[in-house]
Amino acid sequence: MKVGVWLLASHALAARVLQEDIETSKKLQLPFVPLAAAELPQEVHGASWWVRDKMNAYYMPASFMGLDQNISNYYYALGSKTALSDHLSLHRVGGSGQAHFFHFPDGSPPSGGKAFRGRSR
Repeated sequence: MKVGVWLLASHALAARVLQEDIETSKKLQLPFVPLAAAELPQEVHGASWWVRDKMNAYYMPASFMGLDQNISNYYYALGSKTALSDHLSLHRVGGSGQAHFFHFPDGSPPSGGKAFRGRSR
């Protein structure tokens, strides 16, 4: 009987992880390009602002993407993804590794995060 309960629990966990992956994929994300190329592509050079982490360059979203174009409404944090609160995870719109980018269109994040100091034109 214990084996059956464990299998049931593992199926429930797998279903929850799958559901979280589906919800994550529906979240809004900043457009980005990998930094593997020798030069940044035109999308980045033509953007009013852009920021980067070790892997990618993220740039100003188009107006139809559902994200704000005002860089003042974007913040960053450095640290483990597992350390993010649920609230911060909901507002995460990019980042890789230890870098996380957030969008707070109605003001600053709850912990007083740092605003982007990215390149702007």
